[in-house]
Formats: sequence, structure tokens, C-alpha cells
Amino acid sequence: MNSTAQLCSGNLVLLDNAKNGNVIWQSYQHPSDTFLNKMKIPINSAKTGEKTGLRSWKNPLDPSFGDFSTSITAILPQLLIWKGEYVLWRSGQWNGQIFIGIKRMRSVHNGGYNVVDEEEATVYLTGLVERKEATRELVVHLGGAIHWIRQFVRVLRGFEPKNRDEWRKGNWSSGCVRRKRLQCDRDKNETRIGCMSWSGFLIDIQQFEGSGTTLYIRIAHSELDHHGEIRLIAVLVIGSFSTVCIAVFLIWFWMSRQRGVAIFKFEVLAMSTDQFHVNNKLGQGGFGPVYKGVLADGEEIAVKKLLTASGQGMEEFMNEVLLISRVQHRNLVRLLGCCIDKEEKKLIYEFLPNKSLDVFLFDQMRKVILDLSKRLHIIEGIGRGLLYLHRDSRIKIIHRDLKPSNILLDNNFNPKISDFGMARIFKCNQDQAQTRKVAGTYGYMAPEYAIKGTFSEKSDVFSFGVLVLEIISGQKVASFWNEEISFSLLGYAWELWKENDLSNFIDQVIWDPNFEMVLTKCIHIGLLCVQEFARDRSTISTVLSMLSSEVITSLPTPLQPAFANFYDDNGDGSVNYVTLTNIDGR
Repeated sequence: MNSTAQLCSGNLVLLDNAKNGNVIWQSYQHPSDTFLNKMKIPINSAKTGEKTGLRSWKNPLDPSFGDFSTSITAILPQLLIWKGEYVLWRSGQWNGQIFIGIKRMRSVHNGGYNVVDEEEATVYLTGLVERKEATRELVVHLGGAIHWIRQFVRVLRGFEPKNRDEWRKGNWSSGCVRRKRLQCDRDKNETRIGCMSWSGFLIDIQQFEGSGTTLYIRIAHSELDHHGEIRLIAVLVIGSFSTVCIAVFLIWFWMSRQRGVAIFKFEVLAMSTDQFHVNNKLGQGGFGPVYKGVLADGEEIAVKKLLTASGQGMEEFMNEVLLISRVQHRNLVRLLGCCIDKEEKKLIYEFLPNKSLDVFLFDQMRKVILDLSKRLHIIEGIGRGLLYLHRDSRIKIIHRDLKPSNILLDNNFNPKISDFGMARIFKCNQDQAQTRKVAGTYGYMAPEYAIKGTFSEKSDVFSFGVLVLEIISGQKVASFWNEEISFSLLGYAWELWKENDLSNFIDQVIWDPNFEMVLTKCIHIGLLCVQEFARDRSTISTVLSMLSSEVITSLPTPLQPAFANFYDDNGDGSVNYVTLTNIDGR
């Protein structure tokens, strides 16, 4: 054999024995995804721009080259991360000590990295080895180290996106342009000592909290603030309005902080959700989408965007912030904070990995996960959360929008009631209230609320009864259909209960003759909750007592439920608003 392989301090070297051990090949010059001290990331501009860099793995089990790679530039050296042929991230220029765009990077003198400009126009990045500390490494991950380099993108003052549609979709490659032309030329005698000047295109910039380099941007005169040119009356009006707004905000901020609700910056939420990327979308409701986010400290959150088109405005937003921050219970979702950004309002909740009840209950593949034990546990948890709102909380709260998509599930399938935008506070001695603006979802609204706008504890009990029947049957109330009958889900349960044959109503996933009594009791209780008249329905405390009782013969006989006949689905399960008008005879 004319060659020998040796491992030298992590470098696999192939030697030519016939030529006095000359190096034929070495792994340090052909790195994979990991950069070690003594390695080099070079580029040779004298040839054809030949470059060597790190390459990500294709997947965790396949070390062949993936989509992401690194390289270094020859002129004004920078470290680049590529996704295919597209530059994903730049480190900023090498200033002789560090790359100016990498926070907290060690300088050359502190044993960091160094950029060397050799003869033959070769520039390379290398790690220093003088320090006797543990070897440091850089790794290009499967995702191109996106979690490290992800930045929030915004437009500088005096500029606007060149292509607004692309920016809305998270594509900023077209860049920005000036809103207005400059009125003067650049000063030909401008001092440039210690500065870098651009007269053409500026690729990108990065904002630091502490270190970094100051950037000066020349903008049009009309883009500047000209306080002296504003009329006095405008100053007084704007100043007074601003003072009121600031006062309201401070009061709101103080109240929120007192109740443990934080105010989140839009930039933080955008970064945590990868600019609200579709891959982080957890779901979509009538109010708007919900996204998963990961904060800088690793905490997972759920961000709900209340869109203007949803019909929910500042009233509903403030109602949820101030109301849910005043209640705490294991079966109520925990609100972490809120954010207001122009026309959009955002609520930040604890992240619950199993999303909402409807995701499992109405999916033929996933519903098998919800066995009888889990479903009974969910029913009881919803009831206990409702009992807390109606009786045990310091304030009496009527939710008004109980439905499967508003029941969130944690790791152990513990249910948590969410979405308090429609909720209303009752006085201790108040039994019911009336509104001309009916807000709720078809199929879950009690008849007195849907028709007259009257709501009370009993209207929430009606919604709870619908939930119980849905959980036991595995059928959605507003899309239930049986070719042989014209009943709604409630009417179908009622007919089968009268015939004492409920086996066809029960979801086959949980049907078990050994637990027929338990299943029958749940349907019986569900029917007691959805009776047409509010006075006939039980309170939630009585419902919970019936659920925990083992004696089914003591349950009262239900009357015919409301909406027994079939009614249509509204399509998307969204929240609907109906304004009621009183009709007077003439």
C-alpha cells in the first residue's frame, strides 16, 4: 500500500508513503457540518471564487449534504449562511477583531476566531488555538441555525417596501426604496475617518441593544419632524389627545401589571413565531389565527391574533384581558399577556400542546385517543371550570361561547376553558341580563339567548349540555346528519332516550356494554341541560353532583330539548353577531 490514514487531533489525514508522507487529503480541508479549531473556511478569489465551508446534514440519520452551507467572502470578509443559492444570513464585516454583526463574539485577543488574508488572494476563517480551554465548535444545523439568526425585519424611517405583497408574505428580497427623493447632493468634503459609506444598495443591517456601529441614513427633508412649522392649535389638540392616550395606556398597563398580565412587544411575538409563519399556526377561528411561539428563554406560548374582520374589537379585547386576569383555576386557560399593534390585537396564552377538543373529537383518526376515561375526565373538568366562573370566583362570570374549539387540552388532556371575549360579569344577586347584540356560535346558544338576547348561568349550562352530547356521540352538533331522520343531534338523543335505546347514539370508539349505565347517565344529564326553557335546566353545581352520583334512578326526567329539528351549519364555526330589534304592535 502506498498510502496511510492517520488521525491527528481530530483531523483525518491521508498520507502518500511513496512521496515521503506528503498529505494527499485531510478532513480539515473538507469539513462536514462542524467547525473545529485549526480548521479553515477559505475562498480563493484569484481562481473562480472557489470556496470551502460547512454543510448541514440531510437529516439526523443521513450525513450527506443538506440544504444549508457556510462560506466567507473575499472582499470585506463576512461569514455567510446559504440555503441553496440564497443568502440566508450575514455576519457583518470583519473589523480586525470580530464580525460586527455577531453579538458577544470573542475578539482575536480573547481567543476567538481570526480572518487571515494570505498570498494568492486566499482569505480564510480559522479558530485560534493558543488558549488552553475546551475546543469550541460551530455547527451548521439542519435548519441552517435559523433559531440563532432569526431577526425581526422592519423598514427604516423614510423608506418603504419596494414590493408590499412580498413583504406581507415574509419575503424581503426586493428590499426598500426611498419614499421621497433627496433635495441635496452628498457633501463632497465629508469626513470618512473610521466610517464606511454606501452610495449604492445597502443589503441589510442589524440592530443591537448595546454594542455595534452607529449607522447614519440620509433621508428627505420632508421626512423629518418640523415642530416649529406646526400651528399652535394643532399642537394643543395633538398634545391633549396624546396625553389622554398615554394616561389611558398607563392606567391599563398598571392594572395589567397588578394582575400579573405582561405587555408584549410586537417584535418579540414576531420573532417567537418566526414572523407568524404558517408552520407555527395552531388553528383558525372566527376571531383569527393562533400561532405557537417560543420566547428567548425557551418558554412556549400561544399567540391569538384578533383580526378586525372577525368583528371582535377593542371592547372584546379589553374584556378578555381584564376579566381572565382576575380569575385563576386549573380548568381555565392562563393568560400571560397582550399586545396592541395598529389594527391588530394579540393575546398571549400558556401553550397547550394538544390544542383544542374539536381537533380530537371530530377527527376519525384522532378520536380513538379519547377513550371513555379521558372523555369523562374532560366533561368533569369543563363542569368544574364552569362552576368556578358561576359560583366560586370572586366575580360571577357568564362565558357565553362554550364550544369544543374553546376547550383547550394540556399534555394530560386536562380541559381548560378559553376565549373570554364574549364573557360578561354578573353582580352577586343578578340572575340574568339581556343584550341586543347576540354573540355566539350556532348550535351552542340557548334559545332564550339566540331569540331574545337573554343570558344567564342557564345559557352556559345549555352550552355545556351540548358539549356533553357531542363528547359522548363524537358528532358535531351543527353538522350532524342522519338520512333516516330530520332531527338535530339534540333531537336524535331525545328520540333514542325515549325509546330507551341509546347504543346507536354513543360513539363506537367508547361503546362498551359494561359501561352502558355511565354512558346513559351522561346522555341523560346532557338532555337535562339542553331543555328548551331555562327554568327547567339544572345549575352547574347540581349537574356536577349528578355526574359524581352512582344512582341514575334519582335523576329527574328531561323535557324535549330546544332545537330538536335539524338546523344548518354556518360553515366555519365562527362567532356570529346578531342585533335584535324590538317589535311593537301598532
